[in-house]
Amino acid sequence: MLIKNRFLTLLIWISLLTSSVGHAQSASELFNFANKCFADKNYEAAINSYNRLIYFDNDRFGKDCFYKLGLSYLATQKNVEAANNFDLAYNNTNNDSIKIECTFLKCLSFMLEKNYEYALLEVFNLPEQMNARNTNKKLFYEASIYLMKDELKTSDSLYTALFKQKLSNYNSYVALHKKFNRDNRIQVKTAKILSYIIPGAGQMYAGDVKNSLNSLILSASFFALYLVVGNTVSPLEAIIGIGPWFQRYYQGGVKHAGSIALEKKAKMKKQYYVNLIDIYSNFINENSKQ
Repeated sequence: MLIKNRFLTLLIWISLLTSSVGHAQSASELFNFANKCFADKNYEAAINSYNRLIYFDNDRFGKDCFYKLGLSYLATQKNVEAANNFDLAYNNTNNDSIKIECTFLKCLSFMLEKNYEYALLEVFNLPEQMNARNTNKKLFYEASIYLMKDELKTSDSLYTALFKQKLSNYNSYVALHKKFNRDNRIQVKTAKILSYIIPGAGQMYAGDVKNSLNSLILSASFFALYLVVGNTVSPLEAIIGIGPWFQRYYQGGVKHAGSIALEKKAKMKKQYYVNLIDIYSNFINENSKQ
């Protein structure tokens, strides 16, 4: 009986041992597979694999998954999930360089989500003492956030502080900023007011000639029709029959003029930021050559 019990105990231990070894091999294989998917830019498969590892073996593999999982979410435009995983990666490392990088990436996730206040908090969470590259990166991120918030004076002062370090980059920035200020004078309110005064004038002010002429011609046609009906039938019939249609189109034209101005301002700011990124890239490249 004693021998039988010892034999059963031995079988149980062998079973547990082989099970744990098999699990370790399986988890390691899954980790390698997840990394391969990430390297191949198969981000959805990488996300699924990293999440499985975290769920089943968080103690061993979790801290090695959070950073790449955050990058995978960022690549698939799942910005909230990305920010959460960069936060986990930050809290699961003692490496200061990784902590700084995670903070920048979390900031970027919030910027892409248009959560600019949270993005600013991440910038302010960065250490005071960093190397020159990260200090400049912090300046660029902070300036960019204020640009997105339409706080143009603050963003300009920060971009100026950054690019003044290199004369060629600074000159490029000054020229770009002057052009942006000139083009950005278009005001949504002004476009609407002009369209109230003269149909199509707001669209013309915003630079949309086609819609401006369309609005002017249709408004003139409605007015001509109103005169014809008023003269041939009666002014009251003209008001009842033509008035509501004209008013609807007139109000729509005013609203459309505002939308066109707003869209144009958004496009200008987007192009401005793309050009700023180019200047910043040149700035970084020039600094790295020194």
